[in-house]
Amino acid sequence: MSVVSATRAPERKRLHGIDLHEAAASAVGARPAPEVWLVAAAGALVLPVWAVAALAPAAHIAGAAARREPAWHRWRPLAVAAAAGAAAASVATAVLGGASGDLRLALAAVGAGAATLLVGRIDRLRSTVGLASDLIAVSRGVTVGAVWLFDPWLVPFAILPAVLVSRSLSLPRLQAEARLDAKTGLYNSRHFAHALDQELSRARRHGRPLSLIMVDLDLLRRTNNTFGHIAGDAVLRGVGDIFRAQVRAHDLPARFGGEEFAILLPETTPDQAFELAERIRRAVAVRLFRSETSSQPLRATISLGVASFPRDASDATQLVHRADLAVYRAKVLGRNRVVDATDAPD
Repeated sequence: MSVVSATRAPERKRLHGIDLHEAAASAVGARPAPEVWLVAAAGALVLPVWAVAALAPAAHIAGAAARREPAWHRWRPLAVAAAAGAAAASVATAVLGGASGDLRLALAAVGAGAATLLVGRIDRLRSTVGLASDLIAVSRGVTVGAVWLFDPWLVPFAILPAVLVSRSLSLPRLQAEARLDAKTGLYNSRHFAHALDQELSRARRHGRPLSLIMVDLDLLRRTNNTFGHIAGDAVLRGVGDIFRAQVRAHDLPARFGGEEFAILLPETTPDQAFELAERIRRAVAVRLFRSETSSQPLRATISLGVASFPRDASDATQLVHRADLAVYRAKVLGRNRVVDATDAPD
């Protein structure tokens, strides 16, 4: 068994090393995220201790979940929580005007949380699924409701920590989106070029091998012309899924644009890279791709070229060029095959 296959890790629940279920995992037994301390510090300035304690766990759960949501999903619940919580607290204040402070506060908190939860469910304002979203909604409502009872003018300051959390969570999401190709979910060419320079410097510094697989999807234009670009996009996405399923966690698959792809393989010899390329080629050849514009499943093939450092090139430009020549050679030989750079002279 080769090093590539022996160290292969399941990628079904990961996207380029990012766990798609990290929101759920981080909610149980994980270290508090930075936004929790942000909420605690800002909330302590205006909120009672029990309100800060209720809001911090919700921020911990929301911190992981909100990264997977559109920005407007994170802003609308804040407005709904403020409105519902303030309304419930206002009603409790009016109805229970003669009640003791503790009783009035307790009932107002229950009313604020229930109102926020109800509005959230009606409007489907959920930052995650099930109990976590309920906890977040109730915490927001209770906090706003409690502050409303103490002093309505402090409500904007009670909402401020949640706003700061939303803003702080948007940066990692935007950074992740800037590295990815929107159509396939693979890394884009800009991030690939940066990673290639870094990995090549590391390989040169430590005297380690590095390999590159360039990939070209065969006859994609024919698929687009016959079944439409929606079918072509389905094939592109499917090929991207195969790459993610086959490569290791520290490999880097990317889309160059059009039907061209690249896979960067740190710590990989030419023989290991060729074996992986052949395995990917076979996986694509037997895969059935489905699209709503075609009544029958679609098939596709790919042509691949393998080049390695230091055997074939000493810098990034030359490495990509040698792998490209190998892809061209594979096309000339009839497509749907892997060609090593040593078999594709300049």
